[in-house]
Amino acid sequence: TNQEGVDIFFHTDIIPISSEKDLSDNIIICQDITYLKKIESELEYAVNHDSLTGLPNRLMLRKKIQEAIEKSKEKQEIFALCFIDLNKFKKVNDEYGHHVGDMLLKHLGEVLSDIIRDDDTLARIGGDEFVIFFEHLKSLEYLDLTLKRIEEISKKNPLNYTEDLTIPLSFSLGVSIYPKDGDNIE
Repeated sequence: TNQEGVDIFFHTDIIPISSEKDLSDNIIICQDITYLKKIESELEYAVNHDSLTGLPNRLMLRKKIQEAIEKSKEKQEIFALCFIDLNKFKKVNDEYGHHVGDMLLKHLGEVLSDIIRDDDTLARIGGDEFVIFFEHLKSLEYLDLTLKRIEEISKKNPLNYTEDLTIPLSFSLGVSIYPKDGDNIE
């Protein structure tokens, strides 16, 4: 860590050199790879997140679900997936343009993120489809209450794009609970 508190990464090679009288010296070559680490981190983020909303994508969601299945088999835990599909999204894009559609997707992502716990994962898996991964469910009561709150947001949270343009938020949703509704990712 440098004086400004920024982490600096180095690649180090140590080359031993023998000298007389059983003394040993080393040549140490250090190369600053901080920039490469930053690029690596940015690439990893890009691979696992949706570029529009910044939410986890399908790939990251699949990894998390697979890990949860493995943990759940050991600990006998349950988890749930809530699939959300925007209604009339194509109509919004066609009527108002893709920028408005993009803003609607971002808006839905923000609204849903505010409802779920920090332990839950909201992912955009494609187009106008989102999935909420409810990991570590202690009870189905929390799931029921959260689903009711999610259903209510469509009435309370339209996208106010401009003073003259308000896009209603409407979506369909379905829920699957592991292991009751299925015991694998598919």
